[in-house]
Amino acid sequence: MKATLHGILTVAFLAALVISSASAQDVKPTWKFGPTPADSMECLKNQSLYAGYYDQKNFDMAVTFWRQNYNYCPASSDNIYRRGQVMFQTFYDKTKDKAYLDTLFMILDKRSEYFGEKHTWDFRKAFFMQQYSQQFPELMLESYKILGSYIKDNPAMVDNQVLVAQMNNSVNLYATKRIKQEDVVNDYATIIDIFDRLSAANPSMNGLQGSKDMAEYLFRQSGLATCQNLIPLFTPQVREKPEDVMLLKKVISLLVNAGCTDSDLYMESVKNLYQLEKSAVAAYNLATMSVARKNIAEGEKYYLEAVELEADPMNKSQYLTALATIELSNSDNIKARDYAKQAIQYNPNNGTAHLIIGSAYASTKISDDDFESRTVYWIAVDYFVKAKTLDPQLADKANESIESCQANFPKKDDAFFIGIYEEGVPYTVKGWINERTTVRFRK
Repeated sequence: MKATLHGILTVAFLAALVISSASAQDVKPTWKFGPTPADSMECLKNQSLYAGYYDQKNFDMAVTFWRQNYNYCPASSDNIYRRGQVMFQTFYDKTKDKAYLDTLFMILDKRSEYFGEKHTWDFRKAFFMQQYSQQFPELMLESYKILGSYIKDNPAMVDNQVLVAQMNNSVNLYATKRIKQEDVVNDYATIIDIFDRLSAANPSMNGLQGSKDMAEYLFRQSGLATCQNLIPLFTPQVREKPEDVMLLKKVISLLVNAGCTDSDLYMESVKNLYQLEKSAVAAYNLATMSVARKNIAEGEKYYLEAVELEADPMNKSQYLTALATIELSNSDNIKARDYAKQAIQYNPNNGTAHLIIGSAYASTKISDDDFESRTVYWIAVDYFVKAKTLDPQLADKANESIESCQANFPKKDDAFFIGIYEEGVPYTVKGWINERTTVRFRK
């Protein structure tokens, strides 16, 4: 009896202390074991009773006492919610009555209300809703809304499994005509962008690539990842908002993944983004696309902008080499030579640039005089030899070109008539080439 009285007095004292503290702060108190000693004793009694029946797996008996604690002392212990979750899942599994699921979702909401970690329990609720959506399709839309809200507000903190779950929700909701095509595409773009950011921040994150692959697979399964779907959907948006950086990046990423890089929309989006966020890489990509579309003048413009924007001399050399290659293919040998020489200035070890100059010279006729026209092959061979010396991978191409040039060297007899009698003497090739080389004769 004394022990019981001591317990009652202790509870009464604690209750009074809480009342006093709440009054002093002028806030609504949160009762842990009830507002009065009698209530507190009732909560403690019910807690003991439901816990005992719960441990015995007698959930039918446990839930009666559990419900009292859930309703009247919800802050007493998070075990109320842990055990409640287990019990109501079990009740649903036995009966398939949706009312038990509704109670389960209420339990998760109330747990976060009293014990925090709202996002954790929102996730748990969303995953439960997804799990049971086959029986109750409306739950998938609820799951989609919960996860979508969190992803939007916390993109840097999202777990990769949440992203996969949301992609699954999105694709399934589209299949049942409860969201639009545009919603799925936007979801995919957002999710892939977050995956890319997570990967950049932590490349070794466990399971990240596998989750991204699954999200991409789910999107492909939707049937929406095609140029025929993406281009009509986003063309009006890009035309309406040509300065929306996030939209442009999303569209570009989607079109790349769908293989639509030859589309007008892709070109337009890349150009718009370049004007907003100029970079050497963006200019280089635009140059490549322009050339692929046979717009050489525009391609040259973007190549030169790439060189201007680039800080790394090796990359500058690469861009100029690409430009020199294009000019050579268009038989503009002077421009090809000039750009290749600039490339060599930024990278003296650029074997390809030397090969381009040799090719430009070898395909040039500088004079109607046969002997003078053949002197270009001397200087061309000089560049071919230099090219394979700098880059052994070019040896086969260079040797083939050298052999072809040597077959076109002037004959010794022809040289004799202009006062050249032996090999190895210096000679300046005339015309726009105007470079020093040495005399060699056809064998």
